[in-house]
Amino acid sequence: MKCIPQGSQYPEAIRDVIKWHEQYPDDWEKTWELVSKKNHGNPVAAGLPRRPRYSLGDGATMVIDIKSEVKYHFDRGLLKIAAPGFIPEY
Repeated sequence: MKCIPQGSQYPEAIRDVIKWHEQYPDDWEKTWELVSKKNHGNPVAAGLPRRPRYSLGDGATMVIDIKSEVKYHFDRGLLKIAAPGFIPEY
């Protein structure tokens, strides 16, 4: 994990997945369940901004990166190609 930039939230997530995989080596679904349960569908950790509920109107999405942040319709271009008509035009 030396290559992961300091201040990133990745190390905690990586440690969790490794720990749970060691506990349940033959059950990846259990690890996935624990990841989901820990975050309750809403990542909460020191340094993460509050994530608003997603709506088609604002497209609020938590982008987890070195500096995690909420972005609004950040994937609008991709959605126009992958799912025409999915999001309203403004």
